[in-house]
Amino acid sequence: MKRTYSFLIPILMSASFASNAVTCVSKSKITSVLIPNNGRTEIRIKTQAISLGQSAYNNGRIQMWEGGSYERWKQKRDLLLMAYSLNKPITMDSNDDNCMGNDDEFHIVVGSK
Repeated sequence: MKRTYSFLIPILMSASFASNAVTCVSKSKITSVLIPNNGRTEIRIKTQAISLGQSAYNNGRIQMWEGGSYERWKQKRDLLLMAYSLNKPITMDSNDDNCMGNDDEFHIVVGSK
């Protein structure tokens, strides 16, 4: 039984993120990137379109800053910059409803998947 439970925990954790996730942007290209000089590690992006479930407040804007790990933040920032420079679409999910927060809140996929 112990083996079964330890195997199920990662599956349940990933499923819980997926069920609570809100799609900030789905298969849309990044149109602008801003890395403000405001004393914290942050990136702001604007995309062509937003998910139908999002309010007009977001208007395709996503704001992400450093969470628990600088390395993880840097990987996600670099992924967004790569998608922008190669003109590739992204899909970005957030575990809350406002599409802004630390990088731990976001799941990013680059490409048309």
